[in-house]
Amino acid sequence: MRPLPGHTFMPNPGESPYAPIVMPVWLEILLVALAVARLTILLRADRITRPLRQLVWRNTSHDESLPRYLAVCAWCLSLWIGAGAAGAWYAWHGRLWFDAAALALAASYVTGVAATTGLEPASDEPQG
Repeated sequence: MRPLPGHTFMPNPGESPYAPIVMPVWLEILLVALAVARLTILLRADRITRPLRQLVWRNTSHDESLPRYLAVCAWCLSLWIGAGAAGAWYAWHGRLWFDAAALALAASYVTGVAATTGLEPASDEPQG
């Protein structure tokens, strides 16, 4: 595995040089893709970002405005989030903080999908 031109797999300043994050590029890209899915859902539908969406809704004057459209269109929102994530990956891949953030968002997404599609294991507790 070789880094992109101009990039190295060295840790961030202050981090131990003996523990750099080295993972296959395909795995980093997969984590970033899953992170984009999670961020899209977070911004478009989760309760914790409802005040942000309401702010956009209140501060736009008509139904056809771009901010309003982005607040409800998952495909459009994911395109912009994905573009930002691709740029961030190119700039910071292999960095501990970036890979940890991507892993956390990817794990959140996979867990959320599993929990909402019936993929979680059945409970051993009696149903009553």
